[in-house]
Amino acid sequence: IYEQDRQRICKAFKSALEGSIGNEVPFRLVRKDGAIVWAEASWKPIYDNKNIFIGYRTTIHDITDRKKAEESLHASEQKFRLMFETSPLGMVLCEMDGTFVHANRAYLDIIGYSHEEAIKLSYWDVTPRDYDTNEAEQLRAMKETGRYGPYEKEYIRKTGQRVPVLLNGMVVKDANGVERIWSIVEDITDRKVAEETRLNLHKELEIKNKELESILYAASHDLKSPLVNIQGFSYELAGSCDLIRSTLATDEKNPEIKKTLDTALNKDIPEALDFILTSTSKMDLLLTGLLDLCRLGNAEKKIETIDMNAMIADVAASMEYQIKEAAAKVEIESLVSCLGDVPQISRVFSNLLTNAIKFLDKSRQGHIRIYSSRQDNQNIYCVEDNGIGIAREYHEMIFEIFYQLEPDRIKGDGLGLTIVKRIIDRHNGQVWVESEAGKGSKFFVSLPCL
Repeated sequence: IYEQDRQRICKAFKSALEGSIGNEVPFRLVRKDGAIVWAEASWKPIYDNKNIFIGYRTTIHDITDRKKAEESLHASEQKFRLMFETSPLGMVLCEMDGTFVHANRAYLDIIGYSHEEAIKLSYWDVTPRDYDTNEAEQLRAMKETGRYGPYEKEYIRKTGQRVPVLLNGMVVKDANGVERIWSIVEDITDRKVAEETRLNLHKELEIKNKELESILYAASHDLKSPLVNIQGFSYELAGSCDLIRSTLATDEKNPEIKKTLDTALNKDIPEALDFILTSTSKMDLLLTGLLDLCRLGNAEKKIETIDMNAMIADVAASMEYQIKEAAAKVEIESLVSCLGDVPQISRVFSNLLTNAIKFLDKSRQGHIRIYSSRQDNQNIYCVEDNGIGIAREYHEMIFEIFYQLEPDRIKGDGLGLTIVKRIIDRHNGQVWVESEAGKGSKFFVSLPCL
């Protein structure tokens, strides 16, 4: 008997001698050749016909192969347990009804519960109801093939926060044939953030390319037009000056010459100068607008919670004079708060309110209404007026750089709505208009919820 097992075997002998039956004790034997083998012994006392103890019967089985199998299984179990507990991927075993049986640390970190809390819950307790249809499809696939996934969804953490995950799973059976669901879960928050960042960068690049195209168009068309005027009227002014000089050089003084001088000095030259000054003012306005737009594209955003009721009240107060001049009524309803950069969002609604006042219909009292609603993860704000309205074919054009709906009647630089769109794009929101000519306009802005 292997030395370290002798004491245990002696206790088993004693127990057998005291009348214990059926003891099965595993121990090691040292063979003649020095090899160690495992055995299992049981003892049964033997009595004569007078019930006097005369010895015991010993049964010994060679269990070396069984011990090796047990050791191998134990090693495998230890290896699997180590992998299970230290895996960076979440792993969870559920009953077929979704009840949690066991989960590793990574999975518990994803859902935010302790193991004691988790085993009192079900898979359905951490699954948002808006995934019911997708879940039904995955369950159908699992019944047909024994597997489901890869499947992207969200979990509801203990804090109520949603976390995006990628799942793969299969049906497994234990030694008793009981079926359970084994799932491997990956937290893909970082990947989703990276994807969103990439999409936002791509979107911003597209916006900047469009802006660049608009600026190039402006440089070749809008800025060229006043330059042509300046050049043309400068030639005309030069001609008038030459005429005056040639006239003054003659000694003849007659009514026709005097009339020519009078026309040049009092009409032609002032008219030419007026066109030149108007064109240079337009150039200055366009260049200032371009500079403003470029600065806006590089401005840093400080995202914070915005009390929209306070902000819109401040915007309306700063425009009180324009509102009174237009004899307009401005109605501001209770507004939901949102996330955004305060100065930039304030500018958005200042521009929208300015436009609403400028394009009111003079034939009726102006009425402007500002209100909000919530849809999914966005807050929708509307600036509604009863002004002249906008024909459908101009709904996209009014957001283009330097575009003016009625430049001859209403003064402006054609940048107000361009700036609005640029700011809202940078906040991952949207801006659009609903309007018909003569029936007023509704400008909508979507911004992130809290």
